[in-house]
Amino acid sequence: MSTPSPTFVAGSAAPPPRVVFFGPSFSGKSTLIRIFVHAAAASPEQDAIVLTPAAASAAIVSGESVPYLIRVDDPGVGPPGKFVICDSDGRTAEELLARPDVFDRRASGGALATAVRAADALVLVVAADASPQAVGQTFESFRQFLGGLERGRTFGRVVGGLPVFLTLTKCDELHSSGDAPTDWLARVDVRKDEIRKRFVVDFGDELVTEAEPDEEPTDDPFLPFGSIDLHVAATATRVPDGPAFAAHSDPGGTFGVADLVRDSLTAGRAYRDRATGAARRLKWTVRGAGAVLATMLIGLTGLVAASGFAGDPLADRVRAYEASEPPPAVRLSDAQYARFRHELQAVRVNPRFDALPTDLKDFVTTRLSEFDAYKEYRGRFRPPRLGPAEVRSTEQADRLAADLTTALAPPPEYAEAWAETDAVRLWWKWQADLVLVREAAGRLQDWYSGLIRRANQLLLTDKPPDPAWRAEVGGLFKSAVAPPFAPTAEIEQSLAVPIVRGRKLTYAPAFAADRVVRSATDWADARDRLTHLRDLADALGLIAGPGAPFAVLELPEPTPDGNGSRELAAARLAALRVAFPPPAYPGDDYPEWVTDAFPDPVRKLLDTRLAGTFDVGARHARVVVAQLLNGAEDRTRAADQIARDDGLKAWSRLLGLLRKWTAPPATPVVDPVRELVEFLKRDRFDLDLRSVVVTLPDDLLEQRPEPRGSFVVTHTPAGGAPREYKFRVEGDGRREHAATAFTFVPDGPSAAIPYRSGDGLTAALGLRAGGREYRLVWSGGRSAVYQFDRLWAPPKVEKVGPLPVPEPAPGVRLVVPPPGTLPAIPALLPDSAASGR
Repeated sequence: MSTPSPTFVAGSAAPPPRVVFFGPSFSGKSTLIRIFVHAAAASPEQDAIVLTPAAASAAIVSGESVPYLIRVDDPGVGPPGKFVICDSDGRTAEELLARPDVFDRRASGGALATAVRAADALVLVVAADASPQAVGQTFESFRQFLGGLERGRTFGRVVGGLPVFLTLTKCDELHSSGDAPTDWLARVDVRKDEIRKRFVVDFGDELVTEAEPDEEPTDDPFLPFGSIDLHVAATATRVPDGPAFAAHSDPGGTFGVADLVRDSLTAGRAYRDRATGAARRLKWTVRGAGAVLATMLIGLTGLVAASGFAGDPLADRVRAYEASEPPPAVRLSDAQYARFRHELQAVRVNPRFDALPTDLKDFVTTRLSEFDAYKEYRGRFRPPRLGPAEVRSTEQADRLAADLTTALAPPPEYAEAWAETDAVRLWWKWQADLVLVREAAGRLQDWYSGLIRRANQLLLTDKPPDPAWRAEVGGLFKSAVAPPFAPTAEIEQSLAVPIVRGRKLTYAPAFAADRVVRSATDWADARDRLTHLRDLADALGLIAGPGAPFAVLELPEPTPDGNGSRELAAARLAALRVAFPPPAYPGDDYPEWVTDAFPDPVRKLLDTRLAGTFDVGARHARVVVAQLLNGAEDRTRAADQIARDDGLKAWSRLLGLLRKWTAPPATPVVDPVRELVEFLKRDRFDLDLRSVVVTLPDDLLEQRPEPRGSFVVTHTPAGGAPREYKFRVEGDGRREHAATAFTFVPDGPSAAIPYRSGDGLTAALGLRAGGREYRLVWSGGRSAVYQFDRLWAPPKVEKVGPLPVPEPAPGVRLVVPPPGTLPAIPALLPDSAASGR
């Protein structure tokens, strides 16, 4: 570098904020430092200045990598200014850890040691592909590093919340072949979360940002000395190849470095400002205390002289401290703790300590024990301990309530003395806050329960939805917008304690309670079902009247000339998507309208209305099919044309939806157009009638009817002689409510009927009732070409005699098991094709 390397003297006026990088060898730290310095410097060629120790011979760390002084002119960081960026390789970090005196400000050390002792932000570097063992070793080294750093802080830098940027490097290694940018970024986020959780486990006692994760970062003046303000970053020297990934890169082609520069420098400057302010306040405090102490020492010297004892400066220092010591609530506060403990610790490590009178030694030892006990007690309230703001389940709340009377209770020996300390006040606050959270959660749960009850009443309506019902639904949804209180609102009865995790409680924990979340989920489910019912009723035209939405699924009957039938389905599908768009209905299939999701009796009403819509739609589709079949001599070719027709594709889509919404769960839904095409391509239908079940209602005739003789199917091939297939009754029948089901089986080796289109087919069954003879006849249906359709149609009943008069036979059902044995006439087959015209 062409710029001369100036000498930097530790302790010079207004030193710039310092960012120190820490990480093991091969972690990518040195490369990150180089890119960081280049990205941060306003003009790297001129402003990146290498700093050297004030006395080169004083360097005690071999191979030390000296810091860099850079000037930053980035609005995101704040006003233009200078920063020191300190790099150290793995060997340097190990030697720093091996020489605890390096952290002692009295051992001047080299430029690196000086920078480390005055660090305003730390960047802890971990490779994205590091193994769990390597991460654990890095964190253990970092723990020792932090311990030495805390011991080496000057008295004027006793301030907490040191920014630590846990930074992943080599994130481009997480890219896999075929990844989209969202896939890669999601994998980076997962790795960041994993490394953050591991850090929280290892350093939870020192964290200040993990205590209340739902809150925005604040300049909290009550950060304890030695605490860590954690940030997690992800970086890479390059983004994966491809234009889609380039959109996620920094101006220099790197990934995440620009954010790390802005965030770490901003945090370092803020920490330096807090440290400077703390030092300024401490300076005036010490001056005032010094004046008082000097006066007391004069008086104490006189007393000692009068008593004939020669003055001992260390003893005088202890007596002066004892005489001016504030109460526990002051000396143990987060703002004063380090100051008073530092003073006592300085006495304790003094070589002349053992020569002090016993009472003074006991005083110092007892007070230091109290400081340690208070720190341990304060630590009980830190993560991973759950406070009232973090408890979610009833079990967690009960456990916290129990701990507040045991593990979190003040130590008995200090209970009275610490009564006014922040830690004990926090203990009292947590007890009160836990009650407040439980009460707020109960109110919320009751509120949700009321909404769910009203929604269920509307879902269970016993009459068709009408405008009044729709108005009630709207009123319910309007009342659900505003809960009893906002999550961000503060609970008035909650107190604030000037300590970490002592902020005034909001209602957010009540909303996050498990039982409230379950109630909110249940309400969301009921609300969605009610919304879907309202929308489906609107679409079907069930809710008529002024202001009612357009009934998309209410179809007009086909016109005699078939005009508009081809375009109608496509138009209604488009209108359906406009009327009921995402995100309420993200899919085009509208699974939310499956009627099985709705309770009776409204489900039956919907099924009936949807079946009617399907029938009208099928009649429109038959008009289009008839136009394509008109004059066609080759049915196979005509079937292919039907499959390609755009108008019928739209009808296939719309009618398929109507079928899907009413189909029983797990039932395959047949495409009506495909069903027709496959049917038209068949010429032969093998009817394998292995059994036939006929159900006879008790009130079909004057008395309960019983079968007489065989069930006979007559097949007449086109141009051939008729053939009868007889079935005998098996057993006495099975009672089904007010009817009897009789099973008939072939009266011979087989009942396989080779049916071809155009063949004739009828069926008959003799009956006896009240001593009279009757006959059921299946001889009518939709199709004259596919007469097996007659077995699907209702039969006629007639009295046996010379002039039988067929009459309807309501309630008689014929089933050929298993399902699929007996072909059905497709819904879209035109009547003209079914009759052979």
